[in-house]
Parts: sequence; structure tokens; C-alpha cells
Amino acid sequence: MVSKEPSDDLMMDSQAKSLPSYKVVIMGATGVGKSAITFRYTKKKFVSDYIPTIEDEHKTRTEIDNKLREISILDTAGSEQFIALRSNWMTKREAFVLVFSIDSPNSFSDLGNFFDQLVMVYPKRQHPIVLVANKTDLPSTKRKITQEEIQQKAEKWKVPYFEVSAKDDKNINEVFEYIVREIEKNRKPEPVIVPQKKGFWDYCNLI
Repeated sequence: MVSKEPSDDLMMDSQAKSLPSYKVVIMGATGVGKSAITFRYTKKKFVSDYIPTIEDEHKTRTEIDNKLREISILDTAGSEQFIALRSNWMTKREAFVLVFSIDSPNSFSDLGNFFDQLVMVYPKRQHPIVLVANKTDLPSTKRKITQEEIQQKAEKWKVPYFEVSAKDDKNINEVFEYIVREIEKNRKPEPVIVPQKKGFWDYCNLI
């Protein structure tokens, strides 16, 4: 077993603090695969069992556009009994992933409530919102929402949409890569401090 020097931990902490970070919340009805998407992206594994969630935060470090970044995903409950918590989940976040399952028309229509509340919290629409159709690995006979219906909703809300499969790891990375790039567009660049050149009188001492 290799022991770590205290300086190693300090170095890792300083690196973590210097990494650009991105705060995302994933929302949608119960059983649409929010946790499966979160685990697939952050843990690189598929969780087939349903995991009831109220509010779980998962972090991962990944390289996007040749730059290491830290992404924090808040996995939330879809049950109506936690509707009072939604406004809290929406605050202090920079992007929102609205998930439904292609075999559940109710989960598709329920997203309207999430979207409407987001617009109330952020009327200027200053943060990216992404529409995500999960479980595309299911047989076509089980699909209940057509691509045309998804496209219509995406156009109405003026948001992009992705068809994904947490099980097959399809388009999961693409969702979060898109989000990171959109957040970057909204962020103000840090001011560049240019050192001023000293003039002749700066080097002179008054006697």
C-alpha cells in the first residue's frame, strides 16, 4: 500500500478548486431513468433497479474540449409529494435536464409542469434547458411518443432534445457536453489583468 504525503492531498484539493465547475439538475417524473442517466455519466455504469430518490448530488470530473471540468448533477424526486422542493432544486443551478421515458405518455406530458415552473423561476430563460427522451433501447412496439411529438414540444419550448439510452450508454455524454458548452457561453469571461509598464519616474526616489 502506497501512503500519500500530506502535500498530495493539498495538491488535489487545490486542483479541484481550480477546476471549472458546472451545476446541473435532472428532473422528470418517477421511473423515467433520471438516476440511471446520472449513474451512467458519473459512475460509468448502468443501474437497472429503480432507486427512489429525493435529492442526491453526484460529481464527476471529465475532459470536454481538451479541458478538465467538474460536473455536479443533482438527481431529484419525480413524485408529486415533493413538488414543494422543486423551486429549491432549481435555484443556484446553471442548467436543467428534463427527462421522460418514450414508453410513458404521462411522463412526457408531466414535463410541462416542470418547464412552467422553470420559466417562473427564470423568466429570462438565462440557463440552458435540455429535453431528454430516455429508454430508446426498448423495442419499437413499446414506444408511445413519436419523434414528431418530441420535436413539436422542443420547438414550442425552444430547447434542444436528445434521444438517449442509459442502458446502452447512447448520447449520455453528448447531453452533458452540450450543457457545458452552453453554460460556458453564458459565463462572462474573467478579466485579463495586464501588468502596467513602469515609466522613468517610477524608478526615481525623491530626496
